[in-house]
Amino acid sequence: MSPERQRIKAPVWSMMLFRSLFVITITGFAFAAYSLIRPLFGTFGFDLNTFLKSAGAVLALGMFVVWLIPMVDLHIGIFEHVIPGRRFKQGLCAGCGHPRTPDASEGFCSECGRRHEAPDGWRLEKRTVLNFVLWLMVGLFFGSAIGETRLTLDERRWTRECRMLEDMSSDSLGFRTRRRSWPSSYSELYYRTEQGPYAEPLITNERVGRNR
Repeated sequence: MSPERQRIKAPVWSMMLFRSLFVITITGFAFAAYSLIRPLFGTFGFDLNTFLKSAGAVLALGMFVVWLIPMVDLHIGIFEHVIPGRRFKQGLCAGCGHPRTPDASEGFCSECGRRHEAPDGWRLEKRTVLNFVLWLMVGLFFGSAIGETRLTLDERRWTRECRMLEDMSSDSLGFRTRRRSWPSSYSELYYRTEQGPYAEPLITNERVGRNR
């Protein structure tokens, strides 16, 4: 690339910051979505088929965050276009911020050697869309995995609690139920002495049946 049009590059830390924020945002979204979707299937414990179906539903919901596409490369917009553009309007070098002098040799900055010209406007490029898809998939996977881990641990805790009560007095347990941990607290876990721990699909669970 010629020195006249050499690109102003965003600092590496800004790329790491904005992409980390993007992944954290998508991970939180996927965690909440997965935690609400998986109990609908009524499975208890980890089940690969249920995980794939739930994660697939979360992936489909990813279409609602397409408005976050600019966020994945926001560091480019800020540090390569917005800030340099403001510098240029203020009479400074767009690249380094050094004052532009009237006697600058052939229109180049005496500090960094960049030609004195306004930077291009920020446009949505193919690279940004590809980066969005890549980091979206990473965030959706992490969020779904964290959601599955939380649900599975909650189910294991429920099993331990009920079996502890059963060991103390098997006659006193019979049937027991409680809500899942947040954010899945709209659904319930069950335990029967003769059946052990289990869950039910939302449409057929016993609480819904009692409310009809």
